[in-house]
Amino acid sequence: MRAWTSVAGAVAVIAAASSAWADGAFPDSQQILLPQGNPSQIILATNFGLVISDDAGKTWAWSCEQKASTNGNLYQLGPAPVERLFALSQFGLVYSDDGSCSWIASGGTLSSLLATDGFADPVDPARVWAIASPIGSGAVGTGIYRSDDGGLTFGPSLYDNPRPGGLVSVESARADHDVVYAALYENLPCAGATAPDAGSDDATAPAATDAATTCPSPRLLRSSDAGAHWDDPIDLEPALGMGTFRIIAVDAAEPRRLFLRFTPADAAGDRLVITDDAGMTFHEAFRVKGRLTAFLRRSDGTLLASGQEDAGPVGYRSPDGGATWIAWPGIPSLRALAERDGRLYGAADHPPGPPKTGCGCAAAAGADGALGAGLLFAAALAVRAGRAGRRRRR
Repeated sequence: MRAWTSVAGAVAVIAAASSAWADGAFPDSQQILLPQGNPSQIILATNFGLVISDDAGKTWAWSCEQKASTNGNLYQLGPAPVERLFALSQFGLVYSDDGSCSWIASGGTLSSLLATDGFADPVDPARVWAIASPIGSGAVGTGIYRSDDGGLTFGPSLYDNPRPGGLVSVESARADHDVVYAALYENLPCAGATAPDAGSDDATAPAATDAATTCPSPRLLRSSDAGAHWDDPIDLEPALGMGTFRIIAVDAAEPRRLFLRFTPADAAGDRLVITDDAGMTFHEAFRVKGRLTAFLRRSDGTLLASGQEDAGPVGYRSPDGGATWIAWPGIPSLRALAERDGRLYGAADHPPGPPKTGCGCAAAAGADGALGAGLLFAAALAVRAGRAGRRRRR
């Protein structure tokens, strides 16, 4: 049974002045999920549950968290035709087959472990990946696990991390789903860098074992046979320095091209880093004086990325697969990006104009990528303000 709060009528369409990927790569919990089998449905994942529209954004309903989905985050949809809904909660990896009416914890080996990352294969509905560690161990991630029945159960560990540190994220390639990458780090003496900020809002940032002397040294792990064998981890420290990273995306057309969000140990701001050869070499696309917040590869190959700095939001776009980047001006404070049928969607802090504290919004844009064609606003604000009647729906 799902607890719902209707926000119909609380969503305003605001005329603005003219002017799948990334699962879990960013510290925010907001995401936009767009089922291909239901082109009128928009799912906005928040840190207090799901806000769902079944009529292309005209009306919205709030599906609040249940026990199994408590503290839900990293929501994602598996591929068609099943389009199973997944999330990480304080109980590990959970899934729903009824649009969040009910949630079930994944079983098998994950029954006695706590999943800290998950990834639904973008092509095969039966394959789901997870990083997990023993319950109560306090470890970020000690092993990589695979499900071959759509996330219902998981098999034995396919990789056990032997290093002091942890596994952070795992992702498979759309163009060749047997190619799998994992981000990990090893705690080593700091090379003239300060330890990660203990007050970071990124829940995935590892805690140094001795903040005065150790820093995370990044490594990239790769398998070309669905986890049966793994190459030796690639040491990224010579190219990137000390710090942590998460896999933003594996390019949809080229399985050797990865986009990474790298956070240096000196807390100097996030960087978008790209490799075109499966981690052998890297180049920095750009950096922000703050944090990266969203990333999307559009159906025409255009790349979009956003960040948040003290001075406000920043955006970049690349028309050539990441070789060059140009400014993407006039965007709101984006937290998520998604696309369906050539239409761009964004989740943001607030629409253009005076900030509205506590507001969540979803923006829809045309094929040219200019956000502001229609701004669907105030759904999350209305829920939090209690202006919507509560009802329950099976």
